[in-house]
Amino acid sequence: MAMNRVIPAAILALLVTACGQPQPDEASLPDKGSQDGRAPLASPSNPSGETTAPDPQALRAEGVGEIIVGQSPPATLKRDAVQISETCVTYSDPQRRLHAITDGNVVMRITAMDGSSLKTARGIAVGASEADVREAYPDAVAQPHKYVETPAKYLDWRPGGGSSGLRFEIDRDGNVSMIHAGREPHLEYVEGCA
Repeated sequence: MAMNRVIPAAILALLVTACGQPQPDEASLPDKGSQDGRAPLASPSNPSGETTAPDPQALRAEGVGEIIVGQSPPATLKRDAVQISETCVTYSDPQRRLHAITDGNVVMRITAMDGSSLKTARGIAVGASEADVREAYPDAVAQPHKYVETPAKYLDWRPGGGSSGLRFEIDRDGNVSMIHAGREPHLEYVEGCA
């Protein structure tokens, strides 16, 4: 009879031990995308589909540094003199050469301008070639440019098919002139909040 109690107790101890061990999450598993040359897919634990720990100074769909999409603009941004509408206000950071659009005092889009040293998490900066963008973001979708003739275009990247992402403005010379990061519909606005 004592033997019957020992076996179930041993099994219970093994189960408790196994359940208490941390299980690898998706972010800690080997990156399958990088092994075959394709970009990794976005997931709930990795919304931008990046392969390494996020660089807080990289321009991402979620923001850059202390400027977070979906939150109030930080004090480091200066409110621009022109207010677009009652709810839409633009801010800038001349040091980093970026602008931010807010709607209802919430950051909706961040734009890296000419002269900005910001890079995306995959290493794309203003001035990069269209080929560089397509290599780093192979699933980016081309859209016609609103004001500049072809070959100018927008390359839109939405990780996981979501409403947040990056928009690369490609100029007529085939280079990135601006990079927008944020949420729809603001991500596609071409004139401030319109």
